[in-house]
Order: sequence, then structure tokens, then C-alpha cells
Amino acid sequence: MQGNYIGTDATGTADLGNIWAGVQLFNYASDNTIGGNGSYANNIVAHNGGDGICVASGAGNAILFNSIFDNGGLGIDLSNDGVTQNDPGDSDTGANNLQNFPELTSATLSGDDMIVTGTLDTGVPNDFFTICVFCNGLADPSGHGEGETCVWVAQVETSPGGNASFTMAIPIPDAVCRFVTATATDPDNSTSEFSEAVVVSLVLSGDLDHTPGQLWLDWSDVPYANSYRLYGAVNEAYFPIDDQHELLVLPGIYSQWSSMYGVGDPDSNWTYLVIASDMYGQELCRSNRYGEFDFEKDIP
Repeated sequence: MQGNYIGTDATGTADLGNIWAGVQLFNYASDNTIGGNGSYANNIVAHNGGDGICVASGAGNAILFNSIFDNGGLGIDLSNDGVTQNDPGDSDTGANNLQNFPELTSATLSGDDMIVTGTLDTGVPNDFFTICVFCNGLADPSGHGEGETCVWVAQVETSPGGNASFTMAIPIPDAVCRFVTATATDPDNSTSEFSEAVVVSLVLSGDLDHTPGQLWLDWSDVPYANSYRLYGAVNEAYFPIDDQHELLVLPGIYSQWSSMYGVGDPDSNWTYLVIASDMYGQELCRSNRYGEFDFEKDIP
């Protein structure tokens, strides 16, 4: 099944959703392919009252490269019973063999890449699984999925113990990417449910030697960012984000800023944080906290 708009129109914005699931496989339907990597092969499945795609029974059903979002149930639901948690060694049985989903550790914007790390427990030694990575503007209320924009697909090889770990350097996608999710597809083409959503964060770094007497902060450009808010505090490594700690707003696209805050201050153990927002003021992502350092001792 390829190239369909299910629950929406060709723009992907109109709400034409079905009352129940957008796509449902039952009566042990097996060896089907929903989506694909060719031109116009992926499906858009959105705005449905139930699951985006429900695999009630059967196995070998590949769900790849689709755009699945804003559905009332799960984006992908195996066995039609809500989130199926991973089990050690993936020994459980059911729809699509209840394939374990990847467990994502982090998603960070660093330089020109989004670095996504995670693990997969399969119980299948020395074989290859397909990991699809998705960007999302919102996370599903369940905490799992959905998968609005497929931004990367890669093969991972399992160890003799049936486990895999991965670090993927993905060119920063041209998509709103507040949350990242992933699916796993086994060698027999059974695709998992969506993983838990992880928040995308910025890597905020500093250069003490870039300009004498200043700290040079650097971060990646965030797609669709309209402004960056810089926060800083003295002697507060985990300061709250409020007006008191807001130093300035940088309109437009900025990826670096030279700081003079704290220079000459005898108590200047400063910590910084950057938040990127869209044109409506909605937060897209925030950085790690960078610091602490003493301007008098650390800045040349």
C-alpha cells in the first residue's frame, strides 16, 4: 500500500480522518508492505480517531517511510491493545511478533548533524534490523510516537547476544523536530510500534580563546527558528528559566554569540542556556546548560 493520503488530503493538513483506525490489518494478514522508499511510495496517515495503523494480527508487515501523526490512538499499534512494552530478548508473540521498538537515549543538534543514539534488544543474533528515525512537532500523549517526518533509515547489526547499539549522525533535517522517535523492522519485515519520544536538545559549546576578554558561545542553527533566547545566571548551575535570567533575545537565525556578561565580576561563575523558538513563540528546542566558569580566571 503506497502513495495514499489516509485521513487527510494531498496537503497533509485537512482533517478528513476516519472514526477508527486509518489502516487496520486483521484475520492474520501477513507479508504486507505499507509505505516504501520510492517516489511517492510513502503514505500520510493522519487525523484518524483511532490508531494510525493497527496490526491486529499477522506478521511480516513492513511499515516504512510513512508520515504518521495526529491520530487519536497510537501511530502504530500491534495487537490493538495500546503500547506493548519491550521484553528482554523479545520472546513474546503476537502481531508482527510484537517486535521490540528501539530505546532511544538522546537526540542532540551538534554542528551540522542531529546525533541520535539508542539500543535495540531483539533476541536475534548476528542479523540486520532496519531503524527508521522520525521527527515530530509533538509527542503522542502515550509518550510513544508518532512519526511525522521520516528523516533517516539505517541498518544495525545485532551482537551474538541479539542486541544492538547505534549512534546515527543525521544531517539536520528541514523539519520541525522537537521530538524524535524510531521504529525497528526485523529481517522478516515485521515493524515495531514507535519508540518513546525523546526531546531534541542543542549542544551549547563555548570558546574561551576566540576573542580576548570574551566568551564565544556556539550552537547549531535550528530549522524554523525565529528567535533564540539566551539565559544566564551567576552561581546557579540549574537556574530556572524566567525573566530574571533572560539576558537577550536574538531575532532571526543566529548560531553563535559573543558574551561580555560577567567580565570583571568577582563572583562571575556563569552558566548559560539557549532556547530556540518559532515565529509563534513556541519552543522548538533548548540547549544543555553550559558553564560554570569564572570570567576573571577563565577568560583570557
